[in-house]
Amino acid sequence: MKTKLNKSLSILVAGWRPVVLIMVVVMITVGSSVGGVRYVRAQSLQDQIDELKKQNVENKDNVKKLQDIATSYQDAIDQLQEDIAEKQRSIDASQKRQQELESQIKQAEEQLTQQKKMLGDNIRAMYLEGDVSTLEMLASSNNLSEFIDKQQYRSSVKDKISESVIKINDLKHQLQGQKEQVEVEIKEQKNSKAQLAQSRNEQSKLLAMNESEQVDFNNKTKANEAKIKELQEAQKALERSIASGNLVSQGPVKRGDIIGTVGNTGLSFGPHLHFEARNSDGVDLNPNNYVGHEWSLPVEGGYVSQSYGNPDSIYYKGYHTGTDYAGVSGRPVRAVADGEIIWRGCKGSCSINYGYYVMIRHSNGIISLYAHMVPN
Repeated sequence: MKTKLNKSLSILVAGWRPVVLIMVVVMITVGSSVGGVRYVRAQSLQDQIDELKKQNVENKDNVKKLQDIATSYQDAIDQLQEDIAEKQRSIDASQKRQQELESQIKQAEEQLTQQKKMLGDNIRAMYLEGDVSTLEMLASSNNLSEFIDKQQYRSSVKDKISESVIKINDLKHQLQGQKEQVEVEIKEQKNSKAQLAQSRNEQSKLLAMNESEQVDFNNKTKANEAKIKELQEAQKALERSIASGNLVSQGPVKRGDIIGTVGNTGLSFGPHLHFEARNSDGVDLNPNNYVGHEWSLPVEGGYVSQSYGNPDSIYYKGYHTGTDYAGVSGRPVRAVADGEIIWRGCKGSCSINYGYYVMIRHSNGIISLYAHMVPN
């Protein structure tokens, strides 16, 4: 993921600078997250759920940031596409002008050929007439005025044809120059269009990479949601097990009896005691309603690192379901009141969930639970 984001950033800096800051924020947020669901060492089933939900919050936040960047990519693509279309319209107009000039040049060449022929015919006629002496031409004329008209006509025709040839030739050169200018213009327009297309393709690649990253984060979120559902089912199974009464007595215990030692088994960040209170239906209760009253402390010293009822929407029930005592590593854990032990051990493995824990059913039907202890 880092590689993709870094690649996106390097290309982005060269092109669309306004979104660089957002890309950097995404890179910092993503960190070293690896594909799939990260292994979460949490303090309990609920803590593992909480951690996965936190990851999903981060995943969704990353997707939102990527979507914002994707919007800038798409805007750039749309603008470049419009620029390409406008450039193509310019090329079409230039090519039309080129065709018109070619047609005009062709017409000028045809006129030039015609005028040159006329000039040649006139010169030839004048050459033939040149054999007739001035005296003979005068004699063949009815009067002096007719003689002068013939002379002026021959000169006038020759001059007009020559002038026409010069004008047409000048027009041809002018049109040829305009045509060459249009050809240069078309070449530049096509080069500009190609550059725009390249920029559009680069933005499209960035958009595709961005969308791929969004898919990765969404897949992580889905995987986390599946794991959360699995953990929630494990929580419900534990509650059903307690409520069903299938946990038979393993012997009586007195208030203050040592039932274990604070450890770090199960899903735990560090040595601590996770302590819960549940009713006969397996529903969690606030341990503070009992500890310090009819119940004694489950462990001496240390401090409460997380209280019961700590509200947060990331929790399975919207709050923390127990009390965590930290700073008590290796200290004895004691029964908070008289009762009977209905569970001692690990559920499946001591490296998951509560790890090694004990459950005591008291005379009023309330159950106390002591988790993450050292196995006996």
